[in-house]
Amino acid sequence: MQFMKRLISLCTWAATVLPVVAQGNLDFSLGNGLTAASADGQYRMAMGGSVQLLGTSIWDAEGRGLQAYPSLGFMRLQGSARPEAVEFLVQLNFAQTTPLLDAWVRHTTRWGSRITVGQMQNVGNGLEMLVFEDLQAAPMRSLVAQTFSISGREAGVMLDHRVAKDRWGMGAYAQVTSGDGRNSFGVDSRDVDLGGLKYSGRVELSLGVPKSGQAPIQFASFDRKTRVLLGLSGSYNRGASQAVGEGHGAFQMYRGSDAAFPDYRKWSADVLATKGGLSIYGQMMYATATNLDGLQWTPSVSNLLRPQEISRVLHLGRAFIGQVEYVHPSRWAVVGRRSLVLPEFGDYSGSLVEAASESLLGINRYVVEHQVKWFVGIQRLDFVAKPSETRLATMIQLRF
Repeated sequence: MQFMKRLISLCTWAATVLPVVAQGNLDFSLGNGLTAASADGQYRMAMGGSVQLLGTSIWDAEGRGLQAYPSLGFMRLQGSARPEAVEFLVQLNFAQTTPLLDAWVRHTTRWGSRITVGQMQNVGNGLEMLVFEDLQAAPMRSLVAQTFSISGREAGVMLDHRVAKDRWGMGAYAQVTSGDGRNSFGVDSRDVDLGGLKYSGRVELSLGVPKSGQAPIQFASFDRKTRVLLGLSGSYNRGASQAVGEGHGAFQMYRGSDAAFPDYRKWSADVLATKGGLSIYGQMMYATATNLDGLQWTPSVSNLLRPQEISRVLHLGRAFIGQVEYVHPSRWAVVGRRSLVLPEFGDYSGSLVEAASESLLGINRYVVEHQVKWFVGIQRLDFVAKPSETRLATMIQLRF
């Protein structure tokens, strides 16, 4: 209830301020929303969002099921003040019970480095999780992303610096976050963080025609330019108590009579290449646990953790993804994706991660790029220990 009051106050404030700030310019465009700017262009604020309606038909061992629901209901408020070198983003998804996704403020220093504070995407998850949900090639994230991430957002601070030249660029990102995922402030004073912080980093090398620094990351190649983006990401979560390190309190462990938790590590390498209307994306990821010595399931020393048993509470293993999309000049596109997930302990039946693969084939109709688009496709999930699952999905999206 308190959250809704704050949201209403924010919307009322924005509705009052936008026309005042926009004495010089007030504009609306799909994807950018309603934009207000000062007469000299130094101050800018925009309000927009996305609506995505998804319908699926699922076939599995239990038969066939139909679902239709709004998978995204975004509202975005973003702005910038050039003289102060400050920008901000607030992004909510009202299709979820806890809407807040992103809420950060960023300052660009005189040396070009940027400092971001707030809730944001974690750079240690790889490129797919740095692409907003309404800019993906398919409405459902890959099996890899669903296995090793939830929303990919966390509260913390990030420092990054980018260098852009005519035909190449480099970027380095360092991040310290809560390690508890999004909205990780607890439901009351008794719901406290049970582990330490998460330390994440990412380095990138881009080759080819540089993209605008303000353009969001996306897979589709609309401008048909030749580019290659190479990335290496990693994170170290001290004291993880949730399966993918985006929460806390999902399980309890001990050293002696004191509460203690394992450390959770993830690293990934990814590449995104575009040429003409073709885009090729590949990623590999590896998740492991450490700091296991002396861990117990209960305060009793007779209940020590055996090495393979850590996979009962953490998602551990290797994963690979390959994705290809071709956008025809008519803005019809075909996309194919193949994902593979392998558990770290393949012979241990208690592992949360099971060997599985994903195959996806779909058609996108980009009416106005991602602003107005339609998708239809088929996805198949194959498992080693249980029957396969096939789903036919269709989606329509408006990004305003």
